[in-house]
Amino acid sequence: MTHEEHLYIYGVIPRPEGAGDPLSLAPLTGLHGARPELIPAGDIAAVASRTPTQSFEGCPKDELLGLFARHQRVNQELIARTALVPFVFGAVADSTREVIALIGKAGGQVAGRGA
Repeated sequence: MTHEEHLYIYGVIPRPEGAGDPLSLAPLTGLHGARPELIPAGDIAAVASRTPTQSFEGCPKDELLGLFARHQRVNQELIARTALVPFVFGAVADSTREVIALIGKAGGQVAGRGA
């Protein structure tokens, strides 16, 4: 990840095992055309994609609406595949370490939920 890239977080899912990875069933397209990936932390994993955007402040309304719609589509696809604790639109982290710290707060909500 370059200095200019950040991680956009869609939500948290139970950590998949082996072929149960919900992202491998059918590729998802995230914000700015990036493919979401898993960032595991214990029994859970964040679903995130790389983004050049650290903040959506000042973003033109039409572009913002398109990005929000993409966020919703990714989360709808995830909900169809597994349990999901969605993050609010605009959740951006500067590093994998920051993502892991953020998802630790959502872990209790995911624990014990079946697919």
